[in-house]
Amino acid sequence: MASHPKYPSVFYDPDSGEIKDISGKRSFREMNFGHMIVSYEGEQILAHRLAWFIFYGKWPEGTIDHINGDPKDNRIENLRDVPHEENMRNCKKRKDNTSGVTGVYYHKLSGKWQARGYLGGKASSLGLFCDKEAAIKARKQWEIENGYHANHGR
Repeated sequence: MASHPKYPSVFYDPDSGEIKDISGKRSFREMNFGHMIVSYEGEQILAHRLAWFIFYGKWPEGTIDHINGDPKDNRIENLRDVPHEENMRNCKKRKDNTSGVTGVYYHKLSGKWQARGYLGGKASSLGLFCDKEAAIKARKQWEIENGYHANHGR
């Protein structure tokens, strides 16, 4: 368990991801989207950012990405400091996804499957395909070419 002079009564275990107060009690609560938040002397801090700060001695420069997609898993090996755009390349599949694959949709007007991708906040069509498997292949190839994390769309 490690602490930092700025937060002397908060301790972080990088192997388990646990954050505890000086009495040994877990000192965080769950917020929306499953992220954990720590209260320290009236300050509200996202647990994964505090874990990063305690472990490395500095605040992250970008967004902290939970590599395995579990926002409760704050083990240091599961955290990486990346720009927001890169973090968006490691997202879970949306709950309203109907094809089972991120970026692949059934295009009702054409009666075909469409593959799409997003870079820099801009959407681009990867094409319309007669069968779903061809659309999936196009999307997966596009993900590889554009540096998407292997966990993207899990």
